[in-house]
Amino acid sequence: LAGTDGKVEIFVDALRRPHTAFRRKLSWPASGADVKLTVDIQLQRIVEEELESAYKKWHPEDVRAVVLDPRTGKVLAMATYPTFDPNRIMRKDSTSLRNRVIMDRFEPGSVFKLVCASSVIQYSTFDLTDTVDCGDGVMQIYDCKITDHHRYHRETGYDCFVKSINVGTVNISSSVPKDKFYDMARAYG
Repeated sequence: LAGTDGKVEIFVDALRRPHTAFRRKLSWPASGADVKLTVDIQLQRIVEEELESAYKKWHPEDVRAVVLDPRTGKVLAMATYPTFDPNRIMRKDSTSLRNRVIMDRFEPGSVFKLVCASSVIQYSTFDLTDTVDCGDGVMQIYDCKITDHHRYHRETGYDCFVKSINVGTVNISSSVPKDKFYDMARAYG
């Protein structure tokens, strides 16, 4: 963000008066980069209100959200709840002071299930009321091990999405042609 200073070499006499005839420019100054805030204040307010509402309804450890423009990647809103009052910073533990959206690790699999569900509904003959093998919660694809938080045996396609069952979702999504699946993922941004 910071620019760089330019340099000018000026010759001075014994009384330290500059002699402009003997001035030499060594380098031009360079401007720094700009930072532009892309947050949409109305969208930010809505996100904060919805997070507070969800937190009070479901009582999780925390809730967080990021809203991005899928075409540009610009952050339109970012929030976490519970939040803190900066005027009472000494009354909070250090974990509540960090921006969990940025600082904490996040597994995007559950969010990506929206792409899977959409592509299955749009491009597959799989009926979400049919059952699918969930591999008792474990599946190996090449060198990648896919696991679930519970050992599911067979579930409906609908339940795979509702319960966020990874193995079942992979099996259902495999019924979608790869190019169509890719198109759906690109459509989401």
